[in-house]
Amino acid sequence: MGRRREEEDPDRYLHLRGDHFHYRRRVPTEVRGLDDRGQFVRRSLDTRDRSKARTARDLHEAADNGIWAALLLGENPQAAQARYKLAVKRAESLGFVYRP
Repeated sequence: MGRRREEEDPDRYLHLRGDHFHYRRRVPTEVRGLDDRGQFVRRSLDTRDRSKARTARDLHEAADNGIWAALLLGENPQAAQARYKLAVKRAESLGFVYRP
């Protein structure tokens, strides 16, 4: 899902808004019709700490990569969405709050 340059950037998909970090990522055009979140995925990471933001970003990035890969492989969108929700719950169990 990602380009090599993005994988090398330690702050990929992180944006500082005010004094809090946010996760912002473009939904790939190949799955945009199947992913109901629009052109971009945006969510607050509820932290001012760059290290915590990177950890939260990694969890959300993995969840997004998983759902997009499943959709590209033709998996049932409901099953892919269920796995995505489990990944979000896993992030929440580690102390990260999901806010769409």
